[in-house]
Amino acid sequence: MAAAGGHRACVAALISAGARQTHTKSGRSPFDEAMRRGHHTVAAMLMEAVPLPPPPPRSAREVQERAAGLLSSAAALLQSPSDLHPLPSAPPQPPAICPTTSAPAQMQQRQLRECSVCMAPADLLVFIPCGHRAVCADCSKQLLDAKGAGRACPICRAHVASSIRVFDS
Repeated sequence: MAAAGGHRACVAALISAGARQTHTKSGRSPFDEAMRRGHHTVAAMLMEAVPLPPPPPRSAREVQERAAGLLSSAAALLQSPSDLHPLPSAPPQPPAICPTTSAPAQMQQRQLRECSVCMAPADLLVFIPCGHRAVCADCSKQLLDAKGAGRACPICRAHVASSIRVFDS
């Protein structure tokens, strides 16, 4: 708004306060708005506030020098991580009203007990040698009766030699 209105003092105060130059709803930046409305002094102030990117490297040696500089900066950060600012942690979760398992855990348990071939709820068997717990007894029997490529685990497509029924504790 300050740039579009040509308010130099306000734009200068915003720049010195470190305000970001975000785009408007129409997709224009404060610089675009100032130029569009003929406020060239404000546009010049905004241009000076934006740091220019470094020029592109002119040779392979310059690329290597920049890469070496970036690597040494990264190594220095790894040696003294106290300079890094930690990311804010997630907000604490409210306590559960009743001590039941969470919805994602229930969904995962349901998926563990659902045959990946016929989708029927059942006790699942573990395939040997891949170890996937994927199918019910009926589907396992059909899979083990198959020949050649038909004896593949539906999860990883590895050859299945046998299956074992496992019991949850």
